[in-house]
Parts: sequence; C-alpha cells; structure tokens
Amino acid sequence: DWVFCVLFIIELCLRMWGYGWRHFWLNNEDRAWNIFDFAIVLLSTVDTIVATADEGGESPLGNISVLRVIRVVRIVRVLRVIRVMKFFSDLRILLSAIFSTVKTASFAFVLIMLIMYVFGIAITQLVAEYVKEQAASGTPLAAESDMMFFFGGLFHTIFTLFMTIAG
Repeated sequence: DWVFCVLFIIELCLRMWGYGWRHFWLNNEDRAWNIFDFAIVLLSTVDTIVATADEGGESPLGNISVLRVIRVVRIVRVLRVIRVMKFFSDLRILLSAIFSTVKTASFAFVLIMLIMYVFGIAITQLVAEYVKEQAASGTPLAAESDMMFFFGGLFHTIFTLFMTIAG
C-alpha cells in the first residue's frame, strides 16, 4: 500500500508542478478530475497511515469507524485509470447508456408489477366466488385441485401470472 500511495502522491505532485499550482486548481478544463484525484490520494494516504498505526492492534486510531469507511474509497482509484485511457471511450458510452436506461426500466418493472397485482386481485376474487358457488351447490372444490394450487390466494395468483409472462 505504501508503494502505491507514494506513487500516487508523486504523480499528483508532478501534475501540480507541470500545470502550475493556480492552473491545476482554477483554470484547467480537467479541474473536477484534479479535485477528484486529490481527494482520492488524500483519503488513500490517511487510510495507509491509519492502517500502519493500527498494525500493533493497540492504537486508538484503529477503532475509528469513519476511517474504516474511507478504505472503501480506495476502490474508486480504478476510475482514475479509466479516465486516463482514451480507448475506454466506447465502454464509457456503453455504461452511460445502460445507466440512463435504468430509470426507464425500473418504471416499466413497477408498471408490470402493478398490472400483475390488479389482475391477481381480480382473478383471486373470481376464483373465490367460483369456490363459494361450488360449495353452495353441493360440489365443493378439493383443496388440492389445480385451481386452488395456482389461484388459491393472491400470492399464488401473482406468481402464476409471473410464470405465465416469463414462460
């Protein structure tokens, strides 16, 4: 961890020196990425220092749960690599398209579930009326019949509708 942490610090310092301090923070078109890189390097450095201080297991810093959560941020370092490599542009376009369709797909899923719920209530009500009529006429429906198995309750009816839709 120390090696990567030092390499990231050196890379960040070289970029600050190459752009110039003022241009790195204020005037660069990649300002948002520069701030993101700085935050990742800073959090990674803090995490490495805390991990080193906690190696003996007796440090009070090891019990700080907030700093343990910061360790998850180290995974975000992968984004730095994707940003640098230009041939990932097709992958970025594909991921952007997938993420933009998630909202629409979730609404379609909710709509399908709502339709299945409404039809499930209607079918369950019809089956309950049919069972009540059969019991009143003297020919009660067996509890183990297919109609009761597939449409005997709301959950069973919705599950049967799902099986019908899914194939």
